[in-house]
Amino acid sequence: MKMGKLSEMIALGEVTPDDLFLVTDDSTGKSRRVKWSDIEASIVLDNIPGYSSGAGISISSLPTLP
Repeated sequence: MKMGKLSEMIALGEVTPDDLFLVTDDSTGKSRRVKWSDIEASIVLDNIPGYSSGAGISISSLPTLP
């Protein structure tokens, strides 16, 4: 599969379960493609600082990354 240039890519209006993301391991430098459904399934909301069950989450409630 040939990838287009980044400047030729269109914006997504919605992320669907079968959309693919490129993930690079920062310790090995190896990359792989991952379906959004797999990423979504691996997220544990209780591990997100500032999140409490039943409450919404917003970008402004997340801690600043180092």
